[in-house]
Amino acid sequence: MFEELNKNFESVFTVEPPENAVYLKLVDMKPDTMYTMISCFINPKSKYGEHGVLGVQEGQNLFWLSLPHHLTGVIKQILATPAMIEAINNGKVGFTVESFFSKKYNKEGHTIKFKDL
Repeated sequence: MFEELNKNFESVFTVEPPENAVYLKLVDMKPDTMYTMISCFINPKSKYGEHGVLGVQEGQNLFWLSLPHHLTGVIKQILATPAMIEAINNGKVGFTVESFFSKKYNKEGHTIKFKDL
């Protein structure tokens, strides 16, 4: 009964960027470029509360991508869905970065659009 409370520190993903990999933001990414998602997690201790982080592959480069708060629920959904985790592990999930104008904040924002590869 209590053993199920033990935390499993093993990742469900088969590939992840190395621990010393750089962290980028969406604003650092090239528009209209297809990136491959290789992993994800929720960072619970950021300056603005929890947010999603993607492990990304671009060619031979592996890096971390910090996501905006509006994508946190999406990452939680991915982590709770075994079929989505399997698709990521099989290299079947890509994404592009898109810009939009936020009337609420009166500035440009960025988001990602997932693609089935």
